[in-house]
Amino acid sequence: MKLLKPTWVNHDDKPIFGIDIHPDGSRFATGGQGEDSGRVIIWNMAPVRKEEDEKNENVPKILCEMDNHLACVNCVRWSNNGYYLASGADDRLVMVWQMISYGGASRAFGSGKSNIEQWKCAHTLRSHTGDVLDLAWSPHDAWLASCSIDNTIVIWNALKFPEVISVLSGHSGLVKGVTWDPVGKYIASQSDDKSLRIWRTMDWKEETSIFKPFEECGGTTHILRLSWSPDGAYVVSAHAMNNRGPTAQIIDRDGWKANMDFVGHRKAVTCVRFNSNIFTRQIKKGNHTRHQPYTCCAIGSRDRTVSIWLTALKRPLVVVHDVFNNSIMDLAWSQSGDELLACSVDGTICYFQFSCEEVGNQLTNDEKVNLHEKVYGKSLLSSGSANLAGRIIENPDMLKLQQQQKELREKQAAKLKRMATPTKPVVQVPVVEGQPLDVKSQQIETRTADGRRRITPLYIAPQQATFGVAPKPFPSASQSLFTSPTSASQQGQTTSNVFSEGPSKVTVKTEAMEGVTNIDSNSVPISALDSRFTQKPASEARLSEKAKQADDARPPDPAKPASEARLTEKVSSPVAEGSGASQPAVTNIAAMASAAAAAACAEAAAAAASTTLTSTVTAPPRTTLSTTPKRKDIIPDKAVIKKPRREYRTQARIAAAAAAAAAAAAAANAASTAPAATVTVAGTAGVSEATSRLSKPSIKIPIPPTPKNTEFKIPQRSGSNEPELVVELENNVTVGGTTVHKLRGSRDSEMVWEAVLTSRGIIVTGNSFVVCVSCENQTVNMFSVGGRRLVPACLLPSVVSILQCSSRYAMAITSMGMLYVWDLKQMRAVVRRESLLPIMKGVDLNITNSLITEQGVPAVSLSNGRSYSYSSSMSCWMLLSQQGDILSQCSDHQSCQPSQDALRVSGPLTMLHGQSLRAGRQSRGVFQANLSLKQASTMSYLENQLSAAQALKSAKEYRFWLLTYVRYLVQEEQEVRLRDICGELLGPFYREDAKESLWQPTETGLSKHDLLEEILPVIGSNLKMQRLYAEYQEELKILKEKTSWLD
Repeated sequence: MKLLKPTWVNHDDKPIFGIDIHPDGSRFATGGQGEDSGRVIIWNMAPVRKEEDEKNENVPKILCEMDNHLACVNCVRWSNNGYYLASGADDRLVMVWQMISYGGASRAFGSGKSNIEQWKCAHTLRSHTGDVLDLAWSPHDAWLASCSIDNTIVIWNALKFPEVISVLSGHSGLVKGVTWDPVGKYIASQSDDKSLRIWRTMDWKEETSIFKPFEECGGTTHILRLSWSPDGAYVVSAHAMNNRGPTAQIIDRDGWKANMDFVGHRKAVTCVRFNSNIFTRQIKKGNHTRHQPYTCCAIGSRDRTVSIWLTALKRPLVVVHDVFNNSIMDLAWSQSGDELLACSVDGTICYFQFSCEEVGNQLTNDEKVNLHEKVYGKSLLSSGSANLAGRIIENPDMLKLQQQQKELREKQAAKLKRMATPTKPVVQVPVVEGQPLDVKSQQIETRTADGRRRITPLYIAPQQATFGVAPKPFPSASQSLFTSPTSASQQGQTTSNVFSEGPSKVTVKTEAMEGVTNIDSNSVPISALDSRFTQKPASEARLSEKAKQADDARPPDPAKPASEARLTEKVSSPVAEGSGASQPAVTNIAAMASAAAAAACAEAAAAAASTTLTSTVTAPPRTTLSTTPKRKDIIPDKAVIKKPRREYRTQARIAAAAAAAAAAAAAANAASTAPAATVTVAGTAGVSEATSRLSKPSIKIPIPPTPKNTEFKIPQRSGSNEPELVVELENNVTVGGTTVHKLRGSRDSEMVWEAVLTSRGIIVTGNSFVVCVSCENQTVNMFSVGGRRLVPACLLPSVVSILQCSSRYAMAITSMGMLYVWDLKQMRAVVRRESLLPIMKGVDLNITNSLITEQGVPAVSLSNGRSYSYSSSMSCWMLLSQQGDILSQCSDHQSCQPSQDALRVSGPLTMLHGQSLRAGRQSRGVFQANLSLKQASTMSYLENQLSAAQALKSAKEYRFWLLTYVRYLVQEEQEVRLRDICGELLGPFYREDAKESLWQPTETGLSKHDLLEEILPVIGSNLKMQRLYAEYQEELKILKEKTSWLD
């Protein structure tokens, strides 16, 4: 036996908590604490094995260093095929690393060390709500198990990351170790609750629990890494007690008896690791010789001692004392079976090498398979698919589905293998520090008339990174990668030749500096060409400045939002992005402030005209200015004449009587006419206050300022060869002494139509179906894309603040908070005069986003984080989402999202509250301890998202959330809710029942039967649901046959 402590393997004197050797034996990984984060380092194994490689400077010691974890790394484990490296840390994350092919070397952030290999995080697994302490890959690499201090073990689907297969939640204490049965029938875990539990992989239920050997144990160890013997006969636990002495308990698979243990350590056992090989020795009995198989086990303890045991011997093979200065944290055997690595909290590792005479002869892989099949009837070593452990399949359709899913898994594995196999021989590219790999050999240099040089920048494409590259065995010093001094000098010479050719090929062009008139229009900044940024006329600018000064001098109104108290001089008009018909129109008006003084006067006049009062009430104006810095700059609309107090009282009585009469007349008139805005006058307030309440609307939405020129681009229709239509609005055009306002449509800078407006336009919008313009005279004008007026100008109670179009629908929100939606194909109102007051009750509320879907459903998002849609069928506002919702924060559905659609799905629901709600966050506080409450909150959140997508009539999002909801129900085995969903999608079995129940065959435009056909394989993926799957599969088949026969 050889023993070595390589001092160069360290984490800068910080603890190392995990270690593992790659299956090919060429590299090993360590995990522990970094400078200010968790650190994973991949090391070269060659300098550890050979002294000459350690002394050779051309042999790299660190292959890659990763600092992606936010907290200390507790465990690192290679997959059995060597493609992946999994790491678990205190940041509650499991990261799955994969090697990529990349042309150049990189550096770890904050480190001067170069990475020889490139490993990137391919998957980040989020499900745990506490520190992840241990990891284990199943023998066939189909599953990955992780355990945490949140008392759970999560089983991940390694073929479809980040899908969660099951969450094992039987422990009542911190789970500190997990290991797989090599046969694939069980998984074992050990916890601080003084128990070791065995779980079945058939249904992920508990098989048995062992308590007696751990009754005297205390939670004194950071980890409890148990291990299963490669022959499947025994599980050896970590910290156990026997007669007040620390032991490693041996649990027999036959009856789960705990009658034997490994003794001798003076302190608690922290980790156990079996050699993955099965050894054999010859035993002679008389004239007969037979082979006895046995296994090898390494045990590490808090007493800083490593002991090696052979199950064929009653005493340990070797015991190494005081090899570390602190507790041993992890052990790792090589695949060859003759090498062992151990790591400690003191930040060092130890290397053990054994000879064949010391540990014995190994069984071949075929012999191991035969041994498993002889004892257990099966072996995962001969099959890459998940074994169902004897679950009986009761239906031929279910058997067919299982075969299809198996073929799909095999195709995915084959695809991964093809991606991992390089199609070309690997060629080592010399890397020059600080230089790109693919530098252009020619650059263009120009000289102006005054002798200045100008170098045209060249775009250098970034090196493409390819995931899925299988890590090859890292070569030793005798191979070509570790270059000798001669080869290194040749490479340096070649490199210098490559870069020396650059300056000799520089092309110098001399050009004369031309005048400004020859500058290409494309070089002018867009902001200078955009008509929205043109300056206002001098008179209008002076009025705006004076109004602003008067507003600055006015004391702030506590009931008025701060966003409305400010004046903004430049507000851009909405511009469409993307296709006009494929996505809903969205307008962001969070930065929209109050209009200028002239617009404010016009709005006040419009509000006064829309009221139901018919009597004119004259009252002296109230002084609202606290200071008057420059009286000459203030231009009052009317002269303020000071009157005696007696005259004020007389006018107040007259005004109060007139207001009461007007209110009574309005109430009487409201019964016979359309409903008008309700005006409430409380008490006997002053005349000016009563007048203010009567004239001001309950909601005030900012109106965009009237532009001089603006334009709106309408993309071309899908499949059309016509160029995009540019609609330009030009206000205040003087023609023969008359001022008009023009609306033009042009394609490729050529005007195709022109229309004239009688009032200045404010907002221009449109799509491939219609062009809409709102004007200052409270009208909305609608034109076809060919310039033909569709309807006369629509007069609204006040000026439009938001105007949008989507498909054949148009939406307008006025400054008084009234919502209108029109169907321009059928020329009818979908939503008429609906007030936003129910959803905008509060201080400092404004609209941040608004949209109308392609199906004509209006929706708005407010500054308080809430989003609403209006249902014309229900005649009410519906709450879609709200910021800080406890359900969205505590939902645990992320692993159940359809992986192929998680990043592609988009729609109105996503546009309203973004990707953050779908990404979700993990449960906190009470949800960490109460799993049933966590499950209920997840289901409630998914149901809310499903109903919100249904209310918005968004087909893509409805399908996405339905699949996510069904996957979660299947994972949690919620058969009652699954049956409810399947029954709704299937519908009544007989046509007469369908007529009575008013069942509709579609939902958001999707066929319910097609949706049922899509979710049934998801249900069938869980064999416990096979009867539910078979029932609805048969009924759906009969319904389809009946429908085709009737057709």
